[in-house]
Amino acid sequence: MTRCISFTPDILKRINPVVDLSAADYINKHMQDYEINNAKRLAAFVAMTIIESGNYRATRENLRYSPSRALAVFGSRIGNLSNAQKLCADKTGRALANRVYGGRFGNTDPDDGWRYRGGGWIQTTFKSNYVELTKMTGIDFVKNPELIEVPDNACISAMVYWKANGCNEAADDLVFRFGQSKLSAANGNLIVGKTSFPKEAVLLRKKVNKAALDMSNFVFNLERAYAVLKPLFED
Repeated sequence: MTRCISFTPDILKRINPVVDLSAADYINKHMQDYEINNAKRLAAFVAMTIIESGNYRATRENLRYSPSRALAVFGSRIGNLSNAQKLCADKTGRALANRVYGGRFGNTDPDDGWRYRGGGWIQTTFKSNYVELTKMTGIDFVKNPELIEVPDNACISAMVYWKANGCNEAADDLVFRFGQSKLSAANGNLIVGKTSFPKEAVLLRKKVNKAALDMSNFVFNLERAYAVLKPLFED
């Protein structure tokens, strides 16, 4: 059901009380512009961005990894533990960013990996994506990539990605058991790690995170969000 509601900090608190509740104001301001206009779409957007933004407190990627963690995350782009130790000696994360993100997807200058590291609530990464974001919003994120850290822009950048990559439609495909708040595996499960999750939820998560990391956290927030939002869209 498509309906216009006001998404308030109080509603967000009912979904997850530990997040930065000011995020609700930005979501409410822009959600209709990006067709986040039913309970499934809004629940999915909130659940996804809670994870990607560290409870709405991280608007820029933190690359201050330990050497072992950096190697686990970036693997072949680092090569070995010795390389990881050298890169992680730069405690800002700049050296690591330029190593793992440099030389691809529009990152051509020596510092582009750092300048166009993950930003916003869905962690937009690479210069080519900042170029597209600039075209779609009129905000010059290419010349001033730090603008993506501004909360309003962090929200907009996530919603641009969300709509452009078919996340609204993927959210519409979610099935909740007997019309309640628990996800159903109506079309089967997919295994992520060693755990089975409803297929539709995994496919949606992969639109933002290809490895479908943090699926348990995503499903937890998704079910809570839908339980809160579904009655509001039906009133």
